[in-house]
Amino acid sequence: MILIPIKMKLLFLSLSMLLLTACDIGSNSITEGIHVDFSATPDTVSNLNAVAGPKTINVSGFGTVVLDKAYLVFSNLTIADECDTQFVAMAEKALNFIIPAASAHTEATENSTGEPVVINLLLADGAEIDLGNITLITDQLCGVSIDMAVADEDAVNLPAIGSGEPDMVGKSLYVSGTYNGNPFIISKSVTLIGRDLLFLTPLDLSATNLSEEVLIAVNYDSWFDSLDPAGLGDASPVQADVDQFFINIASSIHQKSN
Repeated sequence: MILIPIKMKLLFLSLSMLLLTACDIGSNSITEGIHVDFSATPDTVSNLNAVAGPKTINVSGFGTVVLDKAYLVFSNLTIADECDTQFVAMAEKALNFIIPAASAHTEATENSTGEPVVINLLLADGAEIDLGNITLITDQLCGVSIDMAVADEDAVNLPAIGSGEPDMVGKSLYVSGTYNGNPFIISKSVTLIGRDLLFLTPLDLSATNLSEEVLIAVNYDSWFDSLDPAGLGDASPVQADVDQFFINIASSIHQKSN
């Protein structure tokens, strides 16, 4: 038997630990600092390119809607690194359900924002609203899940109360304006099961490509498709129209090329 001196054993042990540490550093350096920045923007199917302020929508077969307020809350974004068949089915079908209101504010994690953001859709089309960023431990990303729940007192971009804007605390949606000249208000404190979006192309992050930007657009001019706006107002809602309205909102959310 060949005996190895104690000093030699300690040297081998030290070298082994250094090699393991180097390997760990090398593997972690690929994903360290990787992040995705998210933003939202008002958009239209018909490419209106509307300026900031009240927006006019022609609803086929029903008339004209003029929006003087339009707020929607994105309460949380969660990145997806494995888009299985269930995720793809949800993304393609835009399957949505309405559930009771819940607190929107959650804790940010390594793959989610956790902070509700109020989106003002009467900003100019194309104006970008910061939704936050996600710092990742993975570098292969295929989609994002968007939750829409009520805003809390700490939500980002809450409109200033007393300036004629609605109090969005406890609300997930507020829309007001006129339909063929008749005023209406749609104010909701409900939670929508999220909109799952497959990215236009998977995000392939690496040591040489540490960050990506994802722009999420909301086609507000499609919200009134296939329904009578007269059945949406809080004064005399028609449940079937309200349900379709929520589905239209979720379906209007899509990724837009930067």
